[in-house]
Amino acid sequence: MLHDLPTPSIEICAETFERNLRKLADYTKEHALGLRPHSKTHKSTFIGKKQMEAGAIGLTVAKVGEAKVMAEEMADRPIIFTEDTVTYALQKPTTLLRDSR
Repeated sequence: MLHDLPTPSIEICAETFERNLRKLADYTKEHALGLRPHSKTHKSTFIGKKQMEAGAIGLTVAKVGEAKVMAEEMADRPIIFTEDTVTYALQKPTTLLRDSR
């Protein structure tokens, strides 16, 4: 039951999720776009992986902690930082990469 789920939890309709994923992937391919979805909309490595499998060329994160989590799961794919994390990333990129492996 829904009320038995620990919080925070996410509930999605798998059919709708897959359909939307395919639609976005088809659109970006048709228009020769490189999609880098932002992880703040889902904060989920599962969804991030699905986006990458569907053709995303990387993920965007806002925080260094998010980058570490995503890099642990998807170390072979680019993680793009937003402005808030760029300074840290430029100062400590090897630390982030080393810590994520």
